[in-house]
Amino acid sequence: MRDPAGAVGLGIVVVFLVTAVVVGIDPKILNYNPFDFSFYNELRPPSLQYPFGTDNFGRSILSEVLMATPLDAFVSIAVVAFSLAVGGILGALAGYFGSKADEAIMRLTDIFLSFPALILAVGISDALGPGAIHAMVALMVVSWPTYARLARGDCLAIREQAFIKAAKLSGRSVAYTLRKHILPNVSPSLIAYASVNTGFIIIAFSVLGYLGLGAQPPRLEWGMLVFQGQSYLRTAPWFPLIPGAIILVVTVGFSFLGDALRDALDPTFKK
Repeated sequence: MRDPAGAVGLGIVVVFLVTAVVVGIDPKILNYNPFDFSFYNELRPPSLQYPFGTDNFGRSILSEVLMATPLDAFVSIAVVAFSLAVGGILGALAGYFGSKADEAIMRLTDIFLSFPALILAVGISDALGPGAIHAMVALMVVSWPTYARLARGDCLAIREQAFIKAAKLSGRSVAYTLRKHILPNVSPSLIAYASVNTGFIIIAFSVLGYLGLGAQPPRLEWGMLVFQGQSYLRTAPWFPLIPGAIILVVTVGFSFLGDALRDALDPTFKK
């Protein structure tokens, strides 16, 4: 909270998550039904009645953006949680055991990291077929290797510490050592990266939605809204630009929060 950018990022993230929860629980809270067509109101610019304007079917863009928020939040959190758990555990195991286990796990991560993550996600999603679940699975597949790399690096730095050796000599199980000593010490960098990575996942999911590989109508998603509005960039610029701006703001918020968490949790980054 002492970091101005971190405080701004935290505020953006809190608003994003609270909005997702509230709209997810009761969509009727929206002033306008995002699925009601009104050709009389089509392509109206932002006003007091329609703060974000309307689309080519006369639907409130604000209502559409809010209705899409729960899905974007769920996918981003689910992907990051999966990647954090799987990548963190595999990386910790690789760093703790070393030798063949380290070699096998790291070669597996190298295979995934040798491809641009977003391009690989597009390929996997296209192979699985359009749909929010398939897009989420594709993002999970490409996201965990970086967490594994981070966890392995931190684990290698501490595995020769006295408290780790003491746990081994005392006969503690591997599971106990990982749970009590390894994972708590590698978690700060993973948590900080997870916040920044959440912003990337939101962008990646929006890209998949823009390409038609994400959520399918009638479900709404931010990338889909940008795609629907791109044809009206000259005549009704608010249509594609406002959903795009929302994606940008939320992504920057997670980035600011991640930087602040890194500074707070890792003493080597303290200013």
